[in-house]
Amino acid sequence: LVGAGEINAGINKYFVADLTSDLLRYENQNYNHDELSKYIDNFSISGPWSYTAFDYTKFVSRGLKENIENLISLNSEILRYPSYNKKRFNYELNLYIRWHKMNIEDRPHRTASFHALNMLTGINMKTFFSDSSSIFLEDIKTFYNSYYYPSNIKLIISGDFNFEYAKILIEKYFSNWKEVGDVKSTKKYFSKKSDGINVRFIDQPATKKPYIGIVMPGLSTGDVDFSAFLLVNSILSRGWNGRLFHSNKLISENWDDFDNIIAWERTWNGLVYGSETSYSNIDNIFQAIKNEIKNIKQNNITKSELEAAKQYQIGKSIISFEQPSDWMAWVLGELSAGHSLEDIKSWVNTLETVTLDDVNMVANKYWDPEKFYLIVFGDKDSTETF
Repeated sequence: LVGAGEINAGINKYFVADLTSDLLRYENQNYNHDELSKYIDNFSISGPWSYTAFDYTKFVSRGLKENIENLISLNSEILRYPSYNKKRFNYELNLYIRWHKMNIEDRPHRTASFHALNMLTGINMKTFFSDSSSIFLEDIKTFYNSYYYPSNIKLIISGDFNFEYAKILIEKYFSNWKEVGDVKSTKKYFSKKSDGINVRFIDQPATKKPYIGIVMPGLSTGDVDFSAFLLVNSILSRGWNGRLFHSNKLISENWDDFDNIIAWERTWNGLVYGSETSYSNIDNIFQAIKNEIKNIKQNNITKSELEAAKQYQIGKSIISFEQPSDWMAWVLGELSAGHSLEDIKSWVNTLETVTLDDVNMVANKYWDPEKFYLIVFGDKDSTETF
């Protein structure tokens, strides 16, 4: 895991982190693309894949136990010896731009997380947009030289292997990696609670189904209330059993239009409760979400709701442990967010110890039906509601 992602390259540089990881996986100084592909096939390696979030980039690959040296060597090659293939860069850049444009044109509210982050932290909205005239190959080199260095990277190996032998291999392939150039640390963003109801309307005349979302700050992993906060959010929004789902379904039969985002990243945190709905129902949906936020503060969370939320969160974690690669991805994400290894190992036990008093106290403390950010996507001329 590399401690830099989509928001760290600068204004109008949104795809730089993705492009950097793609080019690193494509080829390097020691292997051209065909040679690297043959190497991966010859040693039965699956991957490597990469995934880029707002503030980190993950690389994941899998291999047989007997090929662990080849697996570690491959990751060293990928991370340490970039070659910046220009033809591949141009191809991937145009692909990202077309995909992003198509995605937003189809359903504009998919940018809700961008607006949420901007409203909560003040990060420039231009951070989330790019075009072919705003990103250059030099940006990839700058991003790599700024953030790809040993102390900004976490390496984890999971599976059935000899631990001491793996340590020797890591020393062999990574120990001489030195920090050079103008290395940087990513900025920490602080989510600010709204003073009253702060409304942002994004006029989208072509939108047939408007979207409405309520945005509030979240909590970081280091907060003493984090586990109870996670469970309260689960009681409100966890799929078919969440309070918000039931309220939404009473208004609209399109239950899958309900949207919930909870983020506890290393550099920011937040909550979004939203729904893609009809113009005739949008006010009812807004009132339903607001009322459930108000209701959750009334010291009325039940024991059965708390137990169901615990089972959901714990079960989701257990399922993620079934495949080593999934477990690794989860652990890396939690390490990036600020959890220690001890926190991760005691994750289930920590959730189990949360009491009914804890969740009712936290619900009253952090959820506020009169102080939030409101995002609305739609055609302002289509209804008097707006």
